[in-house]
Amino acid sequence: MIEIAKGKIKKPLSNLSFKVMDMTELNLNQQFDLIIIPFNGFQSLLNEFDQLKCLKKIRALCHKKTKIILDVFFPDKEIYEQKNTVFYQVSQKTHKSLEVSHMTKFDYFHQLLHTNLKINKIFNNQNSKVSYKSFTLRYCYPQELIYLFEISGFHITNIYNDFNKSLIQSNQLIIEAKLTNE
Repeated sequence: MIEIAKGKIKKPLSNLSFKVMDMTELNLNQQFDLIIIPFNGFQSLLNEFDQLKCLKKIRALCHKKTKIILDVFFPDKEIYEQKNTVFYQVSQKTHKSLEVSHMTKFDYFHQLLHTNLKINKIFNNQNSKVSYKSFTLRYCYPQELIYLFEISGFHITNIYNDFNKSLIQSNQLIIEAKLTNE
């Protein structure tokens, strides 16, 4: 991913660098104007302890005007009702040349989603190659996120349902936060 990002930069920027780091162990000796955790990345932290540890490390990277943005989701009724032994189609792209399906098992007590993706690449409408990817995410409910941020010294300034700042109800949330004024 880092190599892809580097390749997309048209002209070098002196203040831009890429680092692969554990979010719970961020040790950078500087502060930032903007901190973004995209692609539901915060949810790869699989327990409250790691989520709080991450927010504490992020706090050390903030000055009073820093903006933090992250996206998260929480399961809706439709996902809960799916059978954990069946693959459900997620998307079909480029004239059916890529089909993605998921099968998810829930750990309701720890709020974990154990997901298996089935990726079917179809070549020339005849041959196909199927691959599988597995991952686990921890979902959070909105009030839980607000509490995690508050006890970590942040104030949530906005909550949207997508990056277009829509307020239409969905199970996707975009959180904007700043340091709490002390």
